[in-house]
Amino acid sequence: MKEQKKPDNQAHHSDNPNQEEGTSSELLEKLRNEISELSDELERAKLGTEENRNLYLRALADADNARKRGAKELEAAKAHTMESFFKELLPVLDSFDNAISANTKDQDGIRLVDKQLIDLTKKHGLSAIDAVDTRFDHNLHMAIKTVESDENPADTVIEQYQKGYLYKDRLLRPAMVCVSKKAEMR
Repeated sequence: MKEQKKPDNQAHHSDNPNQEEGTSSELLEKLRNEISELSDELERAKLGTEENRNLYLRALADADNARKRGAKELEAAKAHTMESFFKELLPVLDSFDNAISANTKDQDGIRLVDKQLIDLTKKHGLSAIDAVDTRFDHNLHMAIKTVESDENPADTVIEQYQKGYLYKDRLLRPAMVCVSKKAEMR
């Protein structure tokens, strides 16, 4: 009689169920360990990714701050340059004012040049301080004379000897003024 062969899928199985169970539980334990290691590795990768993202965002913020700081420093340097220029220009403006006041023959020509110069300086941020008939402000005016007056309230600028100038809200030169004070009782 011929002996029947077992099918291949049964050939490797042990006839001992305990041995099969041990192998399965070892395999299961091994798979659990691998899953645990892979989970740990995935968690480390997530943390690394988050850390890299934070570093990227910090670098991006630092770059933006550096750009803003550079723009601000450039603007400050430009303002300083213009401020220096306008300080040198003030005597020229004073000379025009004096020439206009001197009643020269060519008043129209001088007035035109004066207007053009004033328009140009205003365009670049220079403005004259209009002091007459305003309350004395030590931030804008320099009192070089005081006069007793019943006609004007105390601390009112009644005369301006030299114009003051601001460059973009920064005082370049205070206006030289005469200020009223209350008349003393006699």
